[in-house]
Amino acid sequence: MSRISEIFSGFRNLLFGNPAIEQMAQEREAICAICPHAGVSIYLHCNLCGCYIPAKSRSPLSKCPDGRWPSPTLKEKESGNKTRSS
Repeated sequence: MSRISEIFSGFRNLLFGNPAIEQMAQEREAICAICPHAGVSIYLHCNLCGCYIPAKSRSPLSKCPDGRWPSPTLKEKESGNKTRSS
């Protein structure tokens, strides 16, 4: 998955909640909250990759650049890959 696709997936999941994705995001954000690489300026971001953490944490195939996040479960991967109908 390209970085642009990961970013789009994360923002889509941020806007359109999904229980499996939200559970994964909460776990990831808890890890980020105690990470020395997390930064807060105008928004919560990662100082290693520069990503907006609330969106990146909701992209099932995204990885922590420091290897701190566990791999997503199959259910989370499938939830993040479904297309949403209007």
